[in-house]
Amino acid sequence: MGGSGCILLKKQTLSEQIENSFEQLLSHIYLHQELILQHPEINKINPNCINTLRFDTYIDKSNKPHILSAYMRFGVGNSVVDNGSSGGFYVKANLKDGTLHNVGKQLMRYGGKLFYEHPYSNYVLEGFKIPYFKESCELILKSLDYIPDRIIGWDIAITKTGPTLVEGNDNNSIFSLDIMLEGALKTPLFKEILIEAKD
Repeated sequence: MGGSGCILLKKQTLSEQIENSFEQLLSHIYLHQELILQHPEINKINPNCINTLRFDTYIDKSNKPHILSAYMRFGVGNSVVDNGSSGGFYVKANLKDGTLHNVGKQLMRYGGKLFYEHPYSNYVLEGFKIPYFKESCELILKSLDYIPDRIIGWDIAITKTGPTLVEGNDNNSIFSLDIMLEGALKTPLFKEILIEAKD
């Protein structure tokens, strides 16, 4: 949940990591996955973790799917996760062309900082074109055929050959989304969602 408990095991330091994480690995249930290799253009911004693209989707009452929003999440420091709830920050993406807006935002409990460039690389965020953005949108809409929950937050990793689905979240942090959109109620679909929820 929120990237908590994730461990990146590396072949070069495996003996030391096992020594340090032995109790944790044995006393919890872990899903072991092969590392996703992210797109080289995204590595230029932050190579320390997989920086995912979050899509929020909504299926309306007539069963029509909508992409409500998209934003890129970036880890900070040496963190192996990009989650806002683990100190990372997020940058709104333009739904039409997949370019990043000018400012990244961090949750208040981690300082509420604004980022115009990534602190690791000093890479300017504004205008960065997310590779395979159109293909990512198509993958999300296709995924709704298999998991047709009405509201889902999808995490997509971008590899050098295209997008790959990391996970779908039923608790997709409407709070972060509200901050990202500078007021979710500016979006007509959110008004529709709230009216339906109220009814």
